[in-house]
Amino acid sequence: MQKILILLSFLLPMNLYGQSDEIIDSLEFELKKAKAITASAKKNADQRRYLAVARDVAEVSFEVHDQELSKLLAIQAHRFNAKYDGYIYDAKIHFGLTKALEREGLLPEKLKPASKTKQRIISPSSSPFLFCIGKDKVLTKLLKQADTWRAENVLQLNSSCIPETAVINDTGDLLAVGTSAGVIEVYDLTQPNLKPKIVSIGKQSIQQIVFIPEKKGFYVLANGGLRILRYDLKKIEEVVNLKDPVKKLDIATDGSQLVGLDTLGNFHIWDRTFRERTFTMNKYAAPTDFVCSNESNIIIGNNASEILIHNNELMRRILYGSRSAISSVQLSHNKKFLAAATQDNFILIWNLENLKERPIKIQQSTTIHSISFSPDDQSMVVSGINPSGQNSIDIWPLNQSQMAELLCTTVKRNLTHEGWEIYIAVDLPREVTCPIN
Repeated sequence: MQKILILLSFLLPMNLYGQSDEIIDSLEFELKKAKAITASAKKNADQRRYLAVARDVAEVSFEVHDQELSKLLAIQAHRFNAKYDGYIYDAKIHFGLTKALEREGLLPEKLKPASKTKQRIISPSSSPFLFCIGKDKVLTKLLKQADTWRAENVLQLNSSCIPETAVINDTGDLLAVGTSAGVIEVYDLTQPNLKPKIVSIGKQSIQQIVFIPEKKGFYVLANGGLRILRYDLKKIEEVVNLKDPVKKLDIATDGSQLVGLDTLGNFHIWDRTFRERTFTMNKYAAPTDFVCSNESNIIIGNNASEILIHNNELMRRILYGSRSAISSVQLSHNKKFLAAATQDNFILIWNLENLKERPIKIQQSTTIHSISFSPDDQSMVVSGINPSGQNSIDIWPLNQSQMAELLCTTVKRNLTHEGWEIYIAVDLPREVTCPIN
């Protein structure tokens, strides 16, 4: 640079000599700019390289038979992905960690004691707890303390209650359950020893109960799905009479609309004044389950293994990932994630804020009966039936950093220089994957 400045001082005419400082400053600025662009390009190239290596290493981790090597590769893949700002719910990274933890017998975490009867998980949107209920009609609270889950019995329901109709409001303090005699029992879970309040709808079957947000009561689907009633915590009245039976109801998160799916595959949408509009799914696949994600979006699973996102009755997106029919769909408590259970016992989890990424996929060893996100949305809770016919409740973590740290406590060595070059890369500097005590 100094030689260039001397040369310019001789070449510039005397009348331009005063401008030489400005030219030099301009050249220095352009040089700094070029260096910054080069550094940025190298940083971006390094990031892309490390993230590509991370995905490749994660894939190798669940293919190798050496258990110790599998763990090290799964952890190192996560380390690269986290260090270089990769997608924190990357499906390959998660699958590698999951398989390594399964080999160690650390996943899934089993909730004990688990009832022997088929359990349905109830997941209030704003409660710090999950609940379970089964044919034994015992309501159980599931809670996590430190790093351990436990079950705690809350109450024994009336002998004529129908467990499949049991539902809890969003704050987790009211339980409503239908009975075979057309009666709804409403329990105050803050005082479980009190007798329930009785709400009668006449001698009609009860198919479903749906709480209205903000403690404004609940809707009742009754009479074989032909009647919808509303209970405002004071009185109950019929609000909708149907021609075709509805098999499921759900309500928008703000309570602005009620949505029903009938037995013919048609969707019915009612506003707060119960004005109705309908739309019909494509005939090539029948809807199997749905949820309202907000005041306008309806997320639908079908028997063609698809997830459909409808907005204001228009199909906006189709999500793929399953090879089997979708049996149920569930939203996380923060409404940012969607989980779908399939008939071949997989659970797929999409990030609704980044649908370009592939879903996390978890393979369940039991027949899936019910799924839910944990209250903090950091785990997936699965109720299933094992081959012996007993119910089990399994916990699958979703936080990959926590999974990697847990796995790190089990490793006995690190990758050798040769192992690093074979499984990671020859030109990338070797790292210590886990500290060894």
